[in-house]
Amino acid sequence: MSTVLLAVVLAVPLLAAGATWWTPEGEAARTTVRAGGLLAAAGWLVVTLLGEVGGSVLAADGLVGPTGVGASLLLVAVTRPEERWAAVGGSLVVGVGLVGLTVGTADATPVPAVVGLGAAAAVAAAATRREGDGGLPLATAALVGAAAALLGVARLGMVVDAFVVPVSGMPVEAGVPVVVGAAAVAVAAASRPRRALGPLLPLALAVGLPAAATLEGSGEAVAVGAGALAAAAVWGVRPARRRARPLVPVALALWALAAATVPGDTTGAALLLASAAVVTTVGLRPATAVTALPGAALLVASLTLEPSGTAVALGLLGVLGVAGLVAAVAADVPPGVRGPRAASVPALGLGVWLLAVPTTWGWVGAAHLEWWVPGVVVATAGAVVGLGVAASAGWVTLPDEPALDAPDPAVGLPDDRWAWRAAVGGAVALGICGAALVASTLRLT
Repeated sequence: MSTVLLAVVLAVPLLAAGATWWTPEGEAARTTVRAGGLLAAAGWLVVTLLGEVGGSVLAADGLVGPTGVGASLLLVAVTRPEERWAAVGGSLVVGVGLVGLTVGTADATPVPAVVGLGAAAAVAAAATRREGDGGLPLATAALVGAAAALLGVARLGMVVDAFVVPVSGMPVEAGVPVVVGAAAVAVAAASRPRRALGPLLPLALAVGLPAAATLEGSGEAVAVGAGALAAAAVWGVRPARRRARPLVPVALALWALAAATVPGDTTGAALLLASAAVVTTVGLRPATAVTALPGAALLVASLTLEPSGTAVALGLLGVLGVAGLVAAVAADVPPGVRGPRAASVPALGLGVWLLAVPTTWGWVGAAHLEWWVPGVVVATAGAVVGLGVAASAGWVTLPDEPALDAPDPAVGLPDDRWAWRAAVGGAVALGICGAALVASTLRLT
């Protein structure tokens, strides 16, 4: 029965893609996709709460269910363009990527998940081409990243289980390409939060985080590099500019990978940070990055237990990133959007759940945050009293309705000729690395 449930949940976005052909062009197509995404998100939430689901062909445990929830909610949040092909592409991205992840979990090998990520990246690139609003450079980056991950698992030779962390760890020559490739896909997806590339974010993290947790040798260097890129993502663009908003989820995704790569018990922190990255990508307000506090607290606690040069470097980069995030929140002036769109409500609800009681997120493992809930209660009560006193004294003006959602970020860049050629080049690279994967498989049989 559990396998049937998993098959039904996997089929929902694929069926939504098919049903889109029976709807009129325009907003109706998006509505069909959103309905399928919400239904799939509900199904994946049930899978998450059940724990281990599936059998020998399809299986879901650990981060698979939450990945399905995140990818489905990002599909629901896609808003433009109102064009049938792009809508179908978004649904196929979610369906193909999650099929690969569940098959890989059943086989206890990262290969199907990486293949699924590559196929999803290719579909997303095709949908981006149909969107025609300047996303092809990032789609190309996602294709090249997926190709790098494929090359890594081809070199791995299908002998390491990246979903149940092996005792021996993943060799550097295989693990680093997988982690770096997944990071490239995640950055590209988080930079296009309401387009077809967006649902790739949790899929890329689901591939990159387990691989990062098993790295041997170069893990600390990869962690510091990811932390430095995360700080650059926050400070690299002035917070007052429109394009600064998508860089906050980029930074959180990179911090999740950095946390997973650090030696020690940091898996829970990495998964909590990854969850915050997905929630922030849906909401787009820099202030929604507050959902990263539980993961950040757990990471700090883990690093202080095993102090090292890497821990100090990550601490300094973290302070720099937090300062940039505060500046981004302070400069974020709501441009007229008030209450959240219907598509954002489920993600905001999950964000509140994550921020208030992260200890109930059992799928992340042992999150030693027993002191978190009392702290949240005290901090919330203090904030409410403080704001009430400040508003009564006239020191601050409370908005009539808080701006919880952000508008769809305007891209407005044409698909110039070089970008399309680069996308073709990325697809060729993906095909070459896929052939290398097939060749490595044949050598083992």
